[in-house]
Amino acid sequence: MKSKLLKIKALKNSIKIKNLKLRIIGYLILEIGLLVLFPQKIFAENLSVGIYPPILQIQTDPPASVKAGISIQNKSDQTITYNIYLIPFRSSVKNNGEPNFDKELLSEYKNFFDNIQVWDNDHSIKQVKLAPQEKKNLTLHLGIQKNEKPQDYYFSVVFITEPMDQTSKTSALGNQAGIGTNVLVSIGPKGPATGNISEFSAPELATKGPVSFKLGLTNTGKSFFSAKGNIAIKNMFGQTIGQIELVPSNVLAKSTRFIASKDSNNPEEPRVVWNEKFLLGFYTAEATAALSDEGPIVRKKIHFLAFPIELLLGILVALAIVIGIIRRVKAKEKEIS
Repeated sequence: MKSKLLKIKALKNSIKIKNLKLRIIGYLILEIGLLVLFPQKIFAENLSVGIYPPILQIQTDPPASVKAGISIQNKSDQTITYNIYLIPFRSSVKNNGEPNFDKELLSEYKNFFDNIQVWDNDHSIKQVKLAPQEKKNLTLHLGIQKNEKPQDYYFSVVFITEPMDQTSKTSALGNQAGIGTNVLVSIGPKGPATGNISEFSAPELATKGPVSFKLGLTNTGKSFFSAKGNIAIKNMFGQTIGQIELVPSNVLAKSTRFIASKDSNNPEEPRVVWNEKFLLGFYTAEATAALSDEGPIVRKKIHFLAFPIELLLGILVALAIVIGIIRRVKAKEKEIS
């Protein structure tokens, strides 16, 4: 009886530990989510860690043995041990390019993850220990089985520090830091990219610059694509007066993503920004995007009107002054007569 109680207690502790890990991973995946867009560091207290590349794109036909390098550096002044996890994700419902960790994918990805390892000098590892300022070049190894069906897999290789305070489980979240490389894997023959510009809009009346455009690309295919392009702006005389380059962006299969320009300063709500200060008249904006290096190219046009509020106020003030002068003149004329 005592043996059974011990087993039940051990099982409960195991479940608690697993749930804690999922909470930690779920919390930290929010911190590393924007790596799809930009490389970044993540800090916890005085910890600092860098990773390269922020994203890996892999396309292969089964069977295959694929190797890709990942470089991780401890930029702090203390020795740190990082546990390594493989975390599957979907495209965020916000359509901003941020990965969305989904626990339901863990069972779906299990067989695929069974054939993935992180190597250090040809040895498979589950954690890596880095001295202060030490940098290590690791290898991500993917074994693609012969019977693997054509499809995409999206996951993050996440490096999470061990808790600084091992005695307190409640402080684990606050004392841990993580960073990761996002991996986009496309297995099998990859057909032509298919998609469209599903949303393209601007304020119908712009009263001042800069102008912010909302541009959404939808991937209708079964594999991710890497899109790039621009928005050209013409005035009422048909002259091209502005051109904004889009940030090259990965759009996952069966998803939509809002695209940004370099001047967009809110990763949560990506926008294409035209940094023109003075606006007046009728404008046409045409968005052009190549869904891959081989195409296809998709386009969409919109129109908007711009009239500066300052100019309107100036005209109203001037009009008021003119009316006042006319009234005074008429009043004096009546006095004379």
